[in-house]
Amino acid sequence: MRAVFAGRHDVALCMLLAVTLVALFHGAALGFELVWDDLAWINDFHRHTLASLLKDNFTANTLVSYYRPLVAASLNLQLALSHSPVFLHAFNLALHALNLCLLILIASPAMARGGLRQPLAVTVLAVHPVLVEPVVWVSGRFDLMFTSFVLLGLLAALRVRSTTRRGLAVALSFLAALCCKESALAYAAVGPVLVAVIGRARQGGTWRDTGRAALEHGLALAAGLAIYLALRVAVLELPLVRDTAFQVQGTPQPGAHALLVLRTFGTYLQMSVLPLWNLAPLHALGDEPNAFSGYAAAGAGVLLLALGGLRWPACLPFTVWTLALLPAANLVPFRLDLVQCRYLYFPLFAATLCALHLPAARPAPRGRRLVHALLAMWLVALAATNLSIVRLWRDGVALFSWVVSMRPESRFALENLALAQHAAGMNREAVATERRIAPAARSFQGWLLLARASRDEGELEAAREYFERARRTPAYDDAMQVSALYELALLYRQLGNDTDSAATASEAEALAARARVSARLREYYRRALRDMTARP
Repeated sequence: MRAVFAGRHDVALCMLLAVTLVALFHGAALGFELVWDDLAWINDFHRHTLASLLKDNFTANTLVSYYRPLVAASLNLQLALSHSPVFLHAFNLALHALNLCLLILIASPAMARGGLRQPLAVTVLAVHPVLVEPVVWVSGRFDLMFTSFVLLGLLAALRVRSTTRRGLAVALSFLAALCCKESALAYAAVGPVLVAVIGRARQGGTWRDTGRAALEHGLALAAGLAIYLALRVAVLELPLVRDTAFQVQGTPQPGAHALLVLRTFGTYLQMSVLPLWNLAPLHALGDEPNAFSGYAAAGAGVLLLALGGLRWPACLPFTVWTLALLPAANLVPFRLDLVQCRYLYFPLFAATLCALHLPAARPAPRGRRLVHALLAMWLVALAATNLSIVRLWRDGVALFSWVVSMRPESRFALENLALAQHAAGMNREAVATERRIAPAARSFQGWLLLARASRDEGELEAAREYFERARRTPAYDDAMQVSALYELALLYRQLGNDTDSAATASEAEALAARARVSARLREYYRRALRDMTARP
């Protein structure tokens, strides 16, 4: 009966709960520094003013080959006004609170007045430790923003009555989500399922009755995807991401890839359910056969449950969770030894929405107290783990010192700790950390880090040698390679070798033009060369 549905008062209280929990559990991020990839993304938008942004295609971001114009625009506009990390972190917190409020609006028509399922779901998503990474890390904005647009599109699909306006709103929302991050592609599969589940929960009838709405939703998503691909090809001249850090490691055999995907699903299942202290900020994975087999078996179990959603509605949250995670599990399986939690942000929201629209299980009166007690302990464990993890993101040195303590032999962890130390001005410590990696295993980024840290310590000849090693090492990012060449040209200028400086600068110009590297990046280094600035 409609009379028992949640009213505006319940919705407002639930939204207030969401905002309060985000402030309590993530508010400390307002005092945090830029960490990890933040520096790469921010440095890609070089010194500028608001006027110059509006003239210089400020929605383009050429880091690697991503096409994420809406996030690039938001970062550019914020940086044009202030370079303080406070405002960047505040935007992330606001996005997380907004997403929780959108989830409440979507689920409220199916919620009973005074019911606890919706506040419980909001609490879990607000304090879950694996969601710390995308919320308190500025670079997590990509996942936060694409989830916002996906939820807006789903809300429009459920609230707008006009078929034409509904289809247009869904298509534009999906287009905006894709322009925030490529992972939004998963919603093309998840969206129709959610529309069918929510439609059946609200209107009753059979699954066949809701098929028309799901089909209509899918067609609108297909229209948004077609527009996105056209824009992407026009800007980047390619439909897919290329030259990523993961692809550079080589493509495994199909059987090996399938096992890695299963391990990915199994690991993320553990991270979603078990609030262990070492799950985040970056979960250390071992290659021990027993651990690998255990995660792979858990992943196979998840896939079976997902397939069970075709027959049993109770399995549908697993179906939605699996579909939402599928692109990341296939494109970015755990071939590095550290797991990144941001890929769980949208899958957890999608699975929660699905679960909220399924009939609630009613335990026997004798077992109800036990269920409530276990649930309370689980929430306390989530909250305690959340608070212990948030502080690790205060700066890059703290974050990757923790990661190295977990995996002291990890090249990935050591390299990122060295980068964090260099960003903090700890040049000698950065060199010492990077030298723990064997030269044969050192990446382009490692050689570049050694060169920059040595240069900043005044050891110019050592820096020149490291720059030359970086020059001969394949790089997965054209912009980074161009920057390294320009910096080597600056170093040659400082050493008084104008001939090699000019030749290296010409090589950098040619690569920048060939790879379509940001015009601002090139102009920044040209100006540095003109002014004979040694450190850009």
